[in-house]
Amino acid sequence: MDEMGNNEGVLENSNIEESNFSEKNDEKVQHEILSQMTCFDDPEKWDSIDQKMIDFLVERGPKRDARTLFSKDSTNRHFNVLHYKRILSNGEKNDRRWLLYSNYVDKIFCFCCKLFKKQKNKIGIQLANEGYNDWHNLSCCLIAHEASKEHMKCMTNWIELEQRLQKNQTIDAKAQVHLNKEKEHWKLVLHRIIAIVQTLAKNELEFRESCEKLYVENNGLFLQMVEMIAEFDPIMKEHLRRIKDHETYTTYIG
Repeated sequence: MDEMGNNEGVLENSNIEESNFSEKNDEKVQHEILSQMTCFDDPEKWDSIDQKMIDFLVERGPKRDARTLFSKDSTNRHFNVLHYKRILSNGEKNDRRWLLYSNYVDKIFCFCCKLFKKQKNKIGIQLANEGYNDWHNLSCCLIAHEASKEHMKCMTNWIELEQRLQKNQTIDAKAQVHLNKEKEHWKLVLHRIIAIVQTLAKNELEFRESCEKLYVENNGLFLQMVEMIAEFDPIMKEHLRRIKDHETYTTYIG
């Protein structure tokens, strides 16, 4: 009895330890996921990301939270969404798509400079490094930043990568459409083959004769029915064309 009691105690303690270990692991996983999600949305945390993350952020594009409540500084100033637009000399308004606001540090950043900058602490590109929150001089800062060579280079790198990623998406989408069409083609071919097999089996008719080639004499009822259906049905006609032109070696008529 003592041994059994001891064993039960050991098992109970083991289960508690496993439960605690599992809970700690779950908390760790949740923390990692939360950290990754935060990294996605906070430009202040983009200093140590790899190329895959850069590709993801460029493919997703800059994200702004329309529900953001901007914090006020000691002078009662705060970031204004009007700065997201640039007013041109002719009065037109262009979206500063590159401009992002970070809720976490109450600063603004440049999307492309943050991702494509070459030197971490280069003077004059605060929007690519630690961020900017001098709201009183913000207009001058934005005008100077978007006119800088560093920003223009980063903009070029951003646009080029974005176009490459979009091009790959288009290729993948076309390939997927083609694959779906092929799946549907083979499904329809098999439906017709099965219908022929069922008809011959139901009437207890022989499938084959002395030859198993298309469009020759004595090739049996199965192939003759395939040939007949192909005269009226575009799906079977296309299937036999592929067989004849050696475009496929999967025939389902052997």
